[in-house]
Amino acid sequence: ESKKRRESYQVDAKRNDIFASWSGNYDEFLKDCGLKMSIFAPTKEEDVNRCVELIQRSNQYNVSGIKRDKEYMDEILSSETFKSFGYRVEDRYGKYGIVGFASFKMTDGEYHLTDFVMSCRVAQKKVERAFLNWFIGQLTEGTVVRINVNKTNRNMPLRDELKKMPLTVDSDDEKMICHHYVKGEGNFVDDQIIDV
Repeated sequence: ESKKRRESYQVDAKRNDIFASWSGNYDEFLKDCGLKMSIFAPTKEEDVNRCVELIQRSNQYNVSGIKRDKEYMDEILSSETFKSFGYRVEDRYGKYGIVGFASFKMTDGEYHLTDFVMSCRVAQKKVERAFLNWFIGQLTEGTVVRINVNKTNRNMPLRDELKKMPLTVDSDDEKMICHHYVKGEGNFVDDQIIDV
C-alpha cells in the first residue's frame, strides 16, 4: 500500500495539472475523470489489513474517531449483526486502491453506521456520497439508517460532507451529532459522477 500511495500521489499531481487548465466546473472535471468505485466484503487477509490500516490512520474522514485494531475487525467481519464493506476507487488516470471501509450494525431493523473511514486521497471527489447512495439503494422502503458522528478536532471535513446530504439531525452537542435517513422519504443524493 505504501508503494501504491506513492504512485497515487504521482497520478494526483497529473490530475492537478489537468484541473489547473480545466475550463469547466469541478463536477464536470470529476465526470471527465471517469471515476469508478468497486465495493466488496473484505475477506482476503491483505484487504482486511488495509481496512485496519485505514481505520488507524484516517482522521478527517472517520465517523467514530476510534482507532480500531485487527481483533475488532476480525470480530465484526465474522458477525451476522454487522454488514461491512471495503471499497476501491479508480479513474482514467490510475488506481487509488482500497480507500475506504464502512460497517453497519443491524439493530431492531435499523442500520447504524458504526465505522466509516476514507482516505484523504479521494477527498472532495464525492466518494462518501456515492457509497452511501449505493448502500441506501440496497435497502427496502422505510428502512432507517442512523449515522452518529463522534466529534473530534480532525473530522470536520466528514461532518461538513454529511451536512450536504438529506439527513435529519436528531441531536447535536459538543461531543456528537446524530443523523438519520429513512429510505423513501425523499431522494438520497446521487451526483451521477461515480460509476459504482
